[in-house]
Formats: sequence, structure tokens, C-alpha cells
Amino acid sequence: MRYVVVRIIHGSVRRRHYRREAKELGGKMGGHVGIQIDDLIYDFKYRDISRIHIFSNPESKNCIFQKHTPDEWKACYKDNQETLVTIPVDETEIEFLLDFYRKNILEPSYDYSFFGQRCASSCYDLLKKINKIQGGHYFFNAFYPGMLRKKLLAKARQAGYGVVVIPGSPTRIWEGGRIDI
Repeated sequence: MRYVVVRIIHGSVRRRHYRREAKELGGKMGGHVGIQIDDLIYDFKYRDISRIHIFSNPESKNCIFQKHTPDEWKACYKDNQETLVTIPVDETEIEFLLDFYRKNILEPSYDYSFFGQRCASSCYDLLKKINKIQGGHYFFNAFYPGMLRKKLLAKARQAGYGVVVIPGSPTRIWEGGRIDI
């Protein structure tokens, strides 16, 4: 049996006495999501923050699929609160995910947009395709990382998936606050 790890960075806002810290895109409804397969973490994000589309624009995509080593991911998201959900998968499911990411790293199949695909909805869509999560449209289940995290924690309790929460910096107020698993 093999595993994938869904890595969810929690959204946050600065605490009152730490206003000099950088703002985070989306605040408490921000954050980020990636899927770790073996020793690489794959994610989907905007290419240029100043050009985020409201609706998908397939003619002028502003997105990028990336792969990171765990050390690169840690460097990008150090001091961030992170929830890791470990999901068992078979070889067919691994190959499906790897094939999807190989193709999309070369040429993304969809655009990054506010009312379209983003990191959480992209991950949700892939997990649905390999039957690891059920539900309706991403808009109601994974519009932002916190929604996906709640959905995955409920599934983890039901299915016995492993869950680890890495605490974030105490200078921020984290989406989800204290985590009960």
C-alpha cells in the first residue's frame, strides 16, 4: 500500500502587536494546498498575483503547476500552520495523479481564477476522481483551503486516515484555531 499526503497550509491574519508582518493573500480564508506523492509535492497556483482572473480565461492562463521537494516546501511555508492528511492509494491512483501532474506542469489544462480552479478546488477535484472524497461542486466543498481541510478531516475520522497538525507561528491567528482530531 502506498500513500499520498494532502498538505494544507492554514490561512491566517497577523496578531494586533505584529502589524509589521506581511499580509497573507486571502487572510484566514487564504492558505495553500499541495499533494505529496513520494518525495515530491505538487501544487497549483497563480503565476502573477496582480493578474488573478475573476473567472477562468483559457485564452490567457495565469497559472502554474509546480513540484517541490519537502525541503523546498518547508522553506516556502516555514512558520505556517499545516495539516497533513495521509491517504492510502493504489498504483493505479498514483499513476493517474502523476500523469495528471506531468501533463499539467508542461501545459496547464485550466486557468487559476477566483470563481474557477484554485489550489484547494484542484486538489478536491483530483481526490474525487480517485474516489478518496465524495461531494458536490467544489464551490460548496473546497472554495478555499479551510473548507477542504474540514472536509478531509471529517473523511479522515470516518476512514481512519492519518492526520498531523504542525503548529504555526504564535504571531498569527490561524484559520481553524485549535485543532481537534
